Amino acid sequence: MPVGYFCTITEGKSPNEAFEHAVSQAKHEFGDTGRTGTIAEKTIYTMATYETLLEKDAQELVEELRSTIYSNEHGPAGCVRILEKPKTYMFFGYSPS
Repeated sequence: MPVGYFCTITEGKSPNEAFEHAVSQAKHEFGDTGRTGTIAEKTIYTMATYETLLEKDAQELVEELRSTIYSNEHGPAGCVRILEKPKTYMFFGYSPS
């Protein structure tokens, strides 16, 4: 079963709101087939860190974490808060494609 990697940045008043927005936007853009390889297939996320990171540092952390719990296509998406952009979050992980 093929899987797709995604990494998306979105805004929200909270991580929950940002996650819901990212999922909704991906479903609108890619459909809701259950095999888009995007965040549209995720129902939960976990904070990969509670630190707020510079975007470049967040990208480095995401690369380090790609082969952890976040590599499970049926597991949670990861989330990192971005420092330079208030109320902005990076979500990443794998999902069925």
